[in-house]
Amino acid sequence: MIKINKSLFDMDHIKEIYSVKGDIITEIKRCIIKKRSGSPTPTANQLVELWFCDSIGAVSEDKIIKFLLSENPAEYIHAYYEKISELLFGDVRWTNVLEYWPRIKEKALSERDRVTRKNIITSIIKTENLFMFDNITATQLLSSPDLKTIYSQKKLIEKINFKHQDEIQKIIEDFADIFDYDALAPKFRSQLLSVMKVTVCPYCNRQYITNFSNNGKQRVTADIDHFYAKDLYPFLSLSLYNFIPSCQICNSRFKGTKDFYLFPHVYPYDQEFGTKAKFELLDFDSLLNITNFNLSPVFQLHENVACEEIHNSIETFQLNNVYKSHTDYVREIIAKAKIYSDEQLREYLANFDGLFRDKEEMLGILYGSYLGKEDAGRRPLSKLTQDILDDLGVDIK
Repeated sequence: MIKINKSLFDMDHIKEIYSVKGDIITEIKRCIIKKRSGSPTPTANQLVELWFCDSIGAVSEDKIIKFLLSENPAEYIHAYYEKISELLFGDVRWTNVLEYWPRIKEKALSERDRVTRKNIITSIIKTENLFMFDNITATQLLSSPDLKTIYSQKKLIEKINFKHQDEIQKIIEDFADIFDYDALAPKFRSQLLSVMKVTVCPYCNRQYITNFSNNGKQRVTADIDHFYAKDLYPFLSLSLYNFIPSCQICNSRFKGTKDFYLFPHVYPYDQEFGTKAKFELLDFDSLLNITNFNLSPVFQLHENVACEEIHNSIETFQLNNVYKSHTDYVREIIAKAKIYSDEQLREYLANFDGLFRDKEEMLGILYGSYLGKEDAGRRPLSKLTQDILDDLGVDIK
């Protein structure tokens, strides 16, 4: 995965889109006022006051703008869970249980061994927080000495939910009413994507993103992926730094509505694979007969947070599988690396003085890619090219 270059954003234009005079802010303010005059859940109402209202309780356009342009949207998810914990379960100290139970539950269900399931589940469900859970099965999980009665039956584990699940769903619906992405997106989507200036899908680094004008209207060949799924966290459905311009394959076929907050993935605004995950040639029998190559972290996948994010991203976007279609491209890289020795390249630089700025530019033309690490997001397959050349020991400087 490639980091999005935020320095390329046309922030003046973006701030026009997210301005007091724009449709987004006007509509959100109208929806907040309408929702507050109705019957929102207490949790949603308190979050609205915290995030969007001034000291006297009036809805503030400036606070809405600050919220939507926050470069750390995940902080609002944690605040959301804290408020649910405080109001529905009486104490913010239960926030971690709220945040991580769905993840623990999924992990337990993936295990076949009953003892392993029990250890996973009881790592988070304990006597002191048992009151949070609605199903009697949760009590049985802690009290029953017979592993066969509970831990061998996935259908019983699947039924364990929070007591206030219906209220939590109502909070989500309240925010979905305020942040109506489907209604507003047609008014700003193409305009926003064009000024973000992302030209290649950052998830796969395989597909171009193209901006063009058709009959006076701006068009873009990208999807807007919500890094934090809008169905789960609708209050982030219009936030700039929750938008990832991406290809349709990565967005719709691979990612879908996966919860990237509970199951961490590489966040392209702050992170990238870099040298932590590289394409490596596993084996090739001869110069032009590659049998396989692989994208894998260069360190072991233990409990390191960054490691988990990389592993999840590789799995979600099926990077090992989709890159198998590029063996012919890798074959060409290997052939060129063998044909054009460093000595020959220096000779070309001398003979064509002024044609190339430096060796890196000449190699970029030769391999049809940008070779600077900071430029990996400018052209499809740039990271693949860089990593294979590095694996072959090609010095680009």
